Amino acid sequence: MSRAGHAKFHFGIRHFLCRVCIPTCCQRQIHAAFLHGLGQKRPLHPALPYSEAMVRFAIRYEAARTIEDVLARRTRALFHDATAAAAAIERVAGIFAEELELSPEEVAVLIDAARESTRRFMPAREPAG
Repeated sequence: MSRAGHAKFHFGIRHFLCRVCIPTCCQRQIHAAFLHGLGQKRPLHPALPYSEAMVRFAIRYEAARTIEDVLARRTRALFHDATAAAAAIERVAGIFAEELELSPEEVAVLIDAARESTRRFMPAREPAG
């Protein structure tokens, strides 16, 4: 497929992963750009370099099914800034609810599990005294 044909393929009505894109090293950023209308310009948190579109991409095309999966493995946000990632849990949960049409109870379970796993990444508190 030529570059022009490849670009035309991607700017069609619906974008699916293709054989040309799969091997690229910047797969998430390339495909997140095609989700520009779905949060590309909205960061998860001001301290994190990740957008809502990257979360949507992880859910739609990489089968992410937990908030921890997105924050730790898909974006690595927990390793960059655990405090900012913890603050973004609610926003990521909202995206999960929209994308997967989850009930409020299912979202609550995801949030509780994410908060529990996020505690392991938080900086240690200094002892008082």
